[in-house]
Amino acid sequence: DTPRVDAAGLACAGCAIRLFTTVELAGSDPLLLAGFAAGLAVNAALLSQIVYYGAVVEGRPLLLVLAADFVAPAEKVPTSPSERALMRASELEALEEASSEADLPSPHKRSPGR
Repeated sequence: DTPRVDAAGLACAGCAIRLFTTVELAGSDPLLLAGFAAGLAVNAALLSQIVYYGAVVEGRPLLLVLAADFVAPAEKVPTSPSERALMRASELEALEEASSEADLPSPHKRSPGR
């Protein structure tokens, strides 16, 4: 689902190496240089779009964007007060279910005598 930074980065590196080896070993053949330079330009454009989208549009830190293929995604942290309230409510329900399954009095329910 997410763009692959590692694949785009490796494609850029591969094209740069092809350019270097073409200059060194193939006598700077213009047709080969043009093809590999075009490939490098396209791959660099793709890589820059992936980094821009992750860093600017999604607002993630650059290091997280670059390491996205190597680390597990973190759980979404609620940011708005309503999301936090929903999270608290669901956690409360989970606590009440766990305490009713264990036949323990729920810490959030009042006993009839109080």
